[in-house]
Amino acid sequence: AGGDADEAWGSEGEDDGDSVSRRVLRANLDADSLASPFAASGDALRALPHAKVEADGSELVYFGMGCMWEAEAVFGAVEGVVRTQVGFAGGTTPDPTLARPGNHAQVVEVHYDPMVVTFEQLMIVFWGAHDATRRGLVSHWSLVVVVHGGQRSRAAKFLAMEQAKTRLKVTTTVLPFTTFVPAELRYQHYFLQQNTALLRQFAAWPPARFVASWRTTRINSYLAGHGTAHDLSRTIGKMGLDDAGVA
Repeated sequence: AGGDADEAWGSEGEDDGDSVSRRVLRANLDADSLASPFAASGDALRALPHAKVEADGSELVYFGMGCMWEAEAVFGAVEGVVRTQVGFAGGTTPDPTLARPGNHAQVVEVHYDPMVVTFEQLMIVFWGAHDATRRGLVSHWSLVVVVHGGQRSRAAKFLAMEQAKTRLKVTTTVLPFTTFVPAELRYQHYFLQQNTALLRQFAAWPPARFVASWRTTRINSYLAGHGTAHDLSRTIGKMGLDDAGVA
């Protein structure tokens, strides 16, 4: 896996039918612009449908590693990740929110193209992006929520390998998927939402498109300082930004 970024994202004139990332890109390019996502209430996103199995062929995994905004920014910059969304998982408290997460962890939902990035590569990013031996807030616990058995066995193997590297207790928990509650809309792609100039580029988008777009996912990560200048130069032309947005 891995692969060149141009192969991962494709171009408007290419479509070999094989790449999930390419299909997701085309869906975003062709989507209609509707009402502004920011006219909706903060809880509007919670009413949107959420599917565990993705029709476009992308796979899902959930990571908790402290602050969900930073976790989303980390994974949104990874080639092969087609979209991200922040929320809550791992607990039983009904209707968790950022202010009152109950016994849930803050997590990022990662949709990825297995033809471009492997589950193992995502696990390496996960372990490298946080200290899994640190104990903090209940909502900041280290967590991997897997969607199928193949992921669970591989995640457990990684956990054993990480524990063997240290005398400290690795606090990471691996759980099967039960439920995911999206965070309020105002917390999705948080770094992008703090940038007024770039946010105007997406003012006509409905909430579902704003959250599910690879463009908003990737721009959010760049604004948080993730990705490289080379990554940005290869994808900026496909973002659909006007001159002000590019500047």
